[in-house]
Amino acid sequence: MIRRRSRLVFIALAVCAATFYFSCTQPQDIMTPISRTDVYLGGINEPGSNAALQMQNLPTNPEGMIYELWVANNGDTVSLGKFGYHQTWKTFHDENGDERPDSNYFVLEGDIFDYSHIFVSIETNPDALPEVPGPIMLIDIVTEPSSDLIELRFPLNDSLTTTTVAFNMETPSDTSRDSLEEFGNADSTDGFGVWFSYYLEGIDSVRDTLSLDGFTLVTKPDSTLPPDTFTIYLDSIKNDTAYDTVRVFGLDTLWNTIVRFDSVLDTSDIWPYKVMDMSDTGTMFYYTVGDSLDTFHYDKFHQFDYNLPDYSAYGWKYKGWIVSPEVPVNAVGQITKPAYSINFNSSDSLIPGVEGGLLTTGTFTEITEPDSDNPYSIGPRVPPFPGEDFLVNLPGGLTVPPWEGLVPKATGNSGTVFITLEPVNFVTDTTNFPLFVLIAPIPTAQADLIDFEYDLEQFIMDNYTYTNDPTSYGFPEITVGIRRF
Repeated sequence: MIRRRSRLVFIALAVCAATFYFSCTQPQDIMTPISRTDVYLGGINEPGSNAALQMQNLPTNPEGMIYELWVANNGDTVSLGKFGYHQTWKTFHDENGDERPDSNYFVLEGDIFDYSHIFVSIETNPDALPEVPGPIMLIDIVTEPSSDLIELRFPLNDSLTTTTVAFNMETPSDTSRDSLEEFGNADSTDGFGVWFSYYLEGIDSVRDTLSLDGFTLVTKPDSTLPPDTFTIYLDSIKNDTAYDTVRVFGLDTLWNTIVRFDSVLDTSDIWPYKVMDMSDTGTMFYYTVGDSLDTFHYDKFHQFDYNLPDYSAYGWKYKGWIVSPEVPVNAVGQITKPAYSINFNSSDSLIPGVEGGLLTTGTFTEITEPDSDNPYSIGPRVPPFPGEDFLVNLPGGLTVPPWEGLVPKATGNSGTVFITLEPVNFVTDTTNFPLFVLIAPIPTAQADLIDFEYDLEQFIMDNYTYTNDPTSYGFPEITVGIRRF
């Protein structure tokens, strides 16, 4: 058992957040001294007992990773030991991969009621920083199980289960344009990109403000003014000052030079008075500018705040993925099944194209902000949201052409877009971590990517983090049993 008395900022943040969320109370202290606590992951299971462990959707620890059980309070963080788990066999393993002699049983030298929280972290194996907990995967406060079960769950899981996300398949960094378009909306490569946002093709025009076509003076002299009133009137107009203004259209910035046409004023005491800029006389001055420029199209991307929790304090980030038979398996790697997928094979209806290769759109912490990088996009013209254009520098020898993208023009294909949660210490970038948050199928034919002019393009993703049907989906959950001596 490893005990550490140190100021672990990471743990302090995580524990504070978890305390706010789980909003329960600790058990009352008792006077009998307690020197040892037996802890059972999945519930108390005596040797030889056939009782099923209460272990829901805990994935098999990835190669090079291992779980670790901890208890903590404001000043003390204690490890109860590391363990591996095999989801299919429902067995616990040691750091060498051998079946753990104590199975789901761990020992705390002391009273567990001296600690506020119990949690499971995900660590590298071997552990580069054994004294510091890695990303917190499952957590709960310490309670008396007879009145309030200890149930380890993913942090902030209630917020996670109530969200959704939309994606589109535009390719905004493809700057090839129709001759009538100034910028935006290159339809030829739609189906190559995946962006976690809504898309709308905007149409606009800008008027030529360099020339003056005419002006009109409308006056309404006040006949009650005496004949000798000294009054301002319009003599002429002139070009005064040119201004460079910035107009923003979606992803693009247009510098627009305009000229302000100012009036030249004079005075007169000759009747009738052409009174200028005197509100009590109702005088108005109008001018018109030149013809409008050609109409142009532009890309408008929009994102709602879907309330995806920010897990950076717990050591997690989101990652976008595409799996498709159009992608060779040597491009990045092959998919790792979700923790909740019991019957996972090439015909899995939940994840069309599951036998194909992976591409990743990158990692992010906020759905309303850009992700880590866009190495496959052409230049910087990309939305300020997570996603990627898969057009250049592709892995695995993919080139455009001959690759026709995620949604080929001719026959279509099966494929899936999905978002996972990944620990920041994940030891591989060739596959995903098995915590799937959101999933949606790729359109099966190019015809499904219709012209969305004036309409919103969106493909809504399904949330599979619910836990009411653990045989089909849901995040991990472990019931904890304790005995105090």
